[in-house]
Amino acid sequence: MAIIAYKNLFPRDFTDLQLNRGLVFTIFNKKEEFIEEKIVQLNSNLVVAKEKYDAAKREHLNSTKELNWVIQNKQNDLNYQSMNYQKRQEQLQELKTESETRKEAIENKNNEKLPVLHADIINIETAIARAKNEALQ
Repeated sequence: MAIIAYKNLFPRDFTDLQLNRGLVFTIFNKKEEFIEEKIVQLNSNLVVAKEKYDAAKREHLNSTKELNWVIQNKQNDLNYQSMNYQKRQEQLQELKTESETRKEAIENKNNEKLPVLHADIINIETAIARAKNEALQ
């Protein structure tokens, strides 16, 4: 029934489909590409989720106050090292990134978000498994 409706509503595309051309043919022909793109995105999300979970699990500091103290000491150490301006700026940027990452990890650990982060990982892994067998929608 669906094919008859398709033939009557889109006769040109129906003819193209028979000749391995047209919109519908392209969609079905690129199904694997669409699924692969989705899996790549989900894998990217999985990496981020695992990094957050692992960072929170291994973080040994208990407060942002402790973190600020550690970061300040590292900055002071940088001031006593002899390096050019560009290298110092790169080191400071790395320190800023470390500070932001660890602050988030401390907050996740202190707010007991580890189970939520672990559930996110499981959900993404499940979505990846489903995507491998998914039909086009």
